[in-house]
Amino acid sequence: MLPTGDYSQPLPAPALTPAVRQLDDLPSDVLNKLLAGLPASEVARSSVLSQTWRSRWESVAGLDIDLDDRVRDWESAAGFLERCAAPVRGVSIRGIPLRLFDRADGWVRTVAGKSPRSLSLALPMPTAVPSLFACDPAALAAHKLITRVLPTPPPAFTGFRGLTALDLDYVMFSGDKGWERLEAMISAAAPTLEKLRLANTAFDFDHVAPGEGLPGTWIIQAPNLRWLELRLTMAGAGSLS
Repeated sequence: MLPTGDYSQPLPAPALTPAVRQLDDLPSDVLNKLLAGLPASEVARSSVLSQTWRSRWESVAGLDIDLDDRVRDWESAAGFLERCAAPVRGVSIRGIPLRLFDRADGWVRTVAGKSPRSLSLALPMPTAVPSLFACDPAALAAHKLITRVLPTPPPAFTGFRGLTALDLDYVMFSGDKGWERLEAMISAAAPTLEKLRLANTAFDFDHVAPGEGLPGTWIIQAPNLRWLELRLTMAGAGSLS
């Protein structure tokens, strides 16, 4: 969880302690590696250590950022996302208040610019987040979505090719050819995919042409797949487990 507060306002400069001086003596790459191993909230709090450290956290790449229902000020949390260095190791966003759920796509757009290796997004109600497709397809290795609508990707999108884990829960593939788009998403990641979970994944029955439906045979060619769970739903046509 991130600390609350306005990261844009200057803080009074405290006196340097011996411990802070010792940290300042470390090479930048070593210090960044040490800080990246800490929770993002602790790294952000380092801004109170000294004048030099006020924005030190902004240069630390590889952070794990966890935003959940303990966040009291989501505006400050969004500001943290904008200012943190790229790439980030992972971002988890859940517990967004209902009054702010429609801003999720903007936050995902910010996250996408940080080239995350993992992204977990849980929304309070089904919401389309097209900015997901702006994530670096070669960098994203783990992807978890809960309660959201997956729109048709842009024509230039070729899939998340480096995924090792894909977890879709209560995700609706809206629009035409939802099943084919899911197949394409899995096929793009197949060479590296190790874990696949499709729970309560739904397809828009209104966009299925007469006589068409789920394929009779579906072959997942993922040589490294170790864990599989399927529980699918076609709106108006029941479920498949």
